[in-house]
Parts: sequence; C-alpha cells; structure tokens
Amino acid sequence: MTTRTYAALSLTTSMTRHRQGCWLGSSQLTKGRLHSCRHERKKIEFSARLHHLWNSTNNDPFVELGIRSMQPGHAFHVNYATTFELWKNVRLGLNGYWLQQLTDHHINGSDVRNARERTIGLGPGIQLGGGTISFRLNGYIETDVHNRPSGIKVTFRISKAIPTKESRR
Repeated sequence: MTTRTYAALSLTTSMTRHRQGCWLGSSQLTKGRLHSCRHERKKIEFSARLHHLWNSTNNDPFVELGIRSMQPGHAFHVNYATTFELWKNVRLGLNGYWLQQLTDHHINGSDVRNARERTIGLGPGIQLGGGTISFRLNGYIETDVHNRPSGIKVTFRISKAIPTKESRR
C-alpha cells in the first residue's frame, strides 16, 4: 500500500455549477490538507483521498450582491475509487465522494445558519494513461444532498506526476 500526506492548493473545475471549494476569478484562496492512499493487487486498485478545505475571506465579492465580505465554511471530503485494469494503461471503475461542511458560511462577518452543505456522489469512471501522465473522466449521481444544487456531475482530470529525488535513484 502506498500512503502519502501532503498539503494541497486546489483549483477545481467541474461541468456542474456548484461550489467546489474555490471561486475562480476572485481573490479567494482555498487551502487543503490532503491524505492519500492507494492499494493495488493484480489488476484491481483501490485509492482514496481525505481532504480538509479551508477558505479565506473574499473582501471583494461581486458588487451586485451587495455584500462587503464573504467566507465559505470549512469542509471535509473523501474521494475514493475502485478500478480494474482492462488493458495496459486503461482502467474502468466505480468512483465516489462524500462531502460534509463543518462550519457556517460568513457574510459581512455574520454566520449563515442552516446552510451547511452535504452530499454523496457515486458513478462510473475511466482512466487512460499511466506512468507520468493520466486522463480521468468520471460521472457521479449525487444523493443525500443538502443546501447545494444536485444532479449528475461530470469531471475531467489530467494528472502529471513530478518525479522526486528519491524516485530518480
């Protein structure tokens, strides 16, 4: 089993219109602490990532909102996948995530009560590539959704491995 712990700075883009922990095009910054593990046996693989999201205060929100400052609540989420290697560098599998917001949003310094987000997503995925670069396409059907839009979510992710000094030896 491979286990890693590291800090992550994350910008996530999705084909649905709901908050993913970062607000592109604003002065808001999202920082996350990430713990990742992966276990592979023969052609079957299981991987999971644990995240804690902390969001900074946005002191320059869209002017039409009439808000001086806003800060999304902190959240914890888990992403997981089980895949099967169909051919070399082609994997098919089942993916999922669970998200729970831990603290309230703040608007103009005041808590926004009863607005914490929660969701669970499950669906199929495919991964192409291996080695230093891979492409992933995942689809999710969300359930147990609270205080956020729900529906079908599709994500596309490109990953590039950056070798460490230890891996070059």
